[in-house]
Amino acid sequence: MKRTATPDRIIDSAFQTFSQRGVLKSSLEDVATAAGLTRVTIYRHFSNKEALVAAVCQRILRPFAHAAAMGPTVTMKQYDNWLLELLKELRDLPVSQFLPCLAEIQNAFPDIHREFRRQRESAIEQIFQNAMRVVREAGYWREELNPLVVQVIFRSSVIGLGENPQIVSADISYEELCLTVIDVFRYGTLKADAR
Repeated sequence: MKRTATPDRIIDSAFQTFSQRGVLKSSLEDVATAAGLTRVTIYRHFSNKEALVAAVCQRILRPFAHAAAMGPTVTMKQYDNWLLELLKELRDLPVSQFLPCLAEIQNAFPDIHREFRRQRESAIEQIFQNAMRVVREAGYWREELNPLVVQVIFRSSVIGLGENPQIVSADISYEELCLTVIDVFRYGTLKADAR
C-alpha cells in the first residue's frame, strides 16, 4: 500500500485537527501527533502555523480551480459529469465539515482568508461563465431570466452561504451546500409536474 506524500499527510492531519479542536486551539505539535510525525518534520515542510493554514486553504480551493480550468472545454454532453466531478473533489477533502474553521481563519489570518476568498470567487466566476456558455450553446437557457441577476444570486449563494452563521452552525458540509445550490439552479425549487 502506497503511503501518502508527507506534505499531503500533514495537510490531511491539519484538516482533521483543525476541525476537531479549532484552528486557534490547534498547535503544530497537535498536527504532528495526528500525522504520526515529529514536529521537526512538520517544520521541514511548513515554516509555521500560518504556512500550514495557507496550505489547507489551497487544498480547499483545488476542486474549484480544477473545475474552472476544465470549464472552457466542457460541452453539454459533459456538463453533468463536470459538475459531479467538482462535488466528488469537495467530498474527497479530508474533512467535509470545515466551514466553522473558515470563520476562525478569517479572524486569525485575515490575509490568508482574503487571498483564499479572492481565488475562490475567481474560480466560481469562471465556473459560472462556462456553465452559462454551455447552457446557451445547447439552447437550454430560459430567455426570460436576467443573466446578471442569476449570476449575482449564484455567486452570493455559493460564497455567502458558506460563511452564513446558520449554515456554519448547522454542521453542513461544503459538498452538500454546493450540491443544493447547483440543484436549485439546474432544476428550480418546484417539481417538474408542478409547473
